[in-house]
Formats: sequence, C-alpha cells, structure tokens
Amino acid sequence: MQRLVSGTAQMGLPLLPAQVAAFEAYTDELLAWNERFNLTAVTEREQVEVRHYLDSLSLVPALSAFDGISQASLLGRNLRAVDVGAGAGLPGLALRIVWPRLRLSLIEATGKKVRFMEHVVDHLGLADVQLIQGRAEELALHEPHRAGYDLVLARAVAALPTLVEYLLPLARRGGRVVAY
Repeated sequence: MQRLVSGTAQMGLPLLPAQVAAFEAYTDELLAWNERFNLTAVTEREQVEVRHYLDSLSLVPALSAFDGISQASLLGRNLRAVDVGAGAGLPGLALRIVWPRLRLSLIEATGKKVRFMEHVVDHLGLADVQLIQGRAEELALHEPHRAGYDLVLARAVAALPTLVEYLLPLARRGGRVVAY
C-alpha cells in the first residue's frame, strides 16, 4: 500500500491506519475474486493502488478545489452519491472508504460483480452502501433514483454522449455529474 499512501499524501489526503487496512483487504478480495471472475484487467497490487484507488480518489481534491473548501470539510459533508456501472466497486467503494458520511448507491447490471461488491461491503463493514443490480437508464425513470443524487459518478462505462444520457437524469437539481 506504499504507492497508495504516498499518492494520497501528495493529494493532501493522508489515510488513517484503518483506511489503509480497508484498502489492503479490498485489494486482497479483488485479486482473489478476479482469479475466478473477470472483474478487472488490472491484476498487480501496485497497479490496483495507482490505476484504481488513486484514480478514484482524485475526485476529492478536485471537488474540494472546485467548491473552494478544504478536503476535510468536503469529507464531512453528508452527500448522496451513485456510482453507475460500478463494476468492481470503483470509484464508489474507494471513495466510501475515505468519505465516511457518503451515502452510496452502486448500480451494476452484472450479477457476479454485484455479488463481489456485496461481499466487499460486508467484509469491510461499510454502512450506508446500497447495491442495485440493474441498468441506470431504467432506474433513472423511477423514484427514488430520478433526480435523487448529489453526486453521480461513472468510470469507464461508455462514450461521453451516451454516458451523459445515463447520468444526468440521476442528478438532483444543483447536483454534480462526474465522468472519470
């Protein structure tokens, strides 16, 4: 976890020991499950830290700068977020590990990926995480998802024009949509 710890420190987001332990456990589970199911093409620990976790966590300094507030203030906010096409839980679960007040929904169409995320959420004891097996374009038609989120996230889901069609209906008025 050396790359993750040094990378987050460079972002101004130092990790607590419990957070480092959570990322270690997440990595262990990701790599173990990935041997049976294709969850990610990234299979080396250091690359998981850089290409998955640091990439996901780069949102924190970006949002705090955009809002003109400290990262600590941002992480103290109680926001409702959704990760569309969550796959193996990224960026959502990585953000949830460092953002305790984030109320997170993870939308994923593939059952094996939902089962993996359920396992990780239980294994890490993460609260306020809802897993939804389904498609964003269908869920966005109904309450409580339509216009229900402060923060709508997607990473490596679709081309931007298509992605915007999926994400925008989920954002509340004044909410943010972030396409990694």
